[in-house]
Amino acid sequence: MTQIRSTNRPRIGISSCLLGENVRYDGGNKKNVFITDELSRLFEFISFCPEVAAGMGIPRPPIQLIDFNGQVRALGIKNPALDMTGSLTECANHINHELAELSGYIFKCRSPSCGINDVKVLFKDQAYDVRGQGIFAAEIMKRFPHLPVIDEQQLTNTRLQQLFLDRVYQHYQAMK
Repeated sequence: MTQIRSTNRPRIGISSCLLGENVRYDGGNKKNVFITDELSRLFEFISFCPEVAAGMGIPRPPIQLIDFNGQVRALGIKNPALDMTGSLTECANHINHELAELSGYIFKCRSPSCGINDVKVLFKDQAYDVRGQGIFAAEIMKRFPHLPVIDEQQLTNTRLQQLFLDRVYQHYQAMK
């Protein structure tokens, strides 16, 4: 995890691409101005890209989620032999200590590694379901069920944004 500021504000984990870091599979980013300009005043961001940490490189072959009889795997789109499921899960294991010090996490929506509730999952019949969770995000939410989480799309909803902020500050106060 990469820390971008050192302050006494709540520490928030965040998908690196949302901060403008060029870590996506295509070498680009998904910089979110609301996050970088507004929320950066409230929080100390701890940047992390599980796909890079898993050794996939930049640029890298894109992955997708595929359901095999109830078990979801993160496989290469062009090369299904590329199975990143274990590596993405291991990333969550390796950062347990840092995660325990966080007051919240902002994930990248629809990402096969970081999506929290809106990721496409391909089934045997070649049909998609869009209610899946990214492998890394699912592992984090399982290990830290009380950690407030949100994605950048949900942050556009004023009610969800306020609920997230309230929960982050409650979590932060409880950690002091």
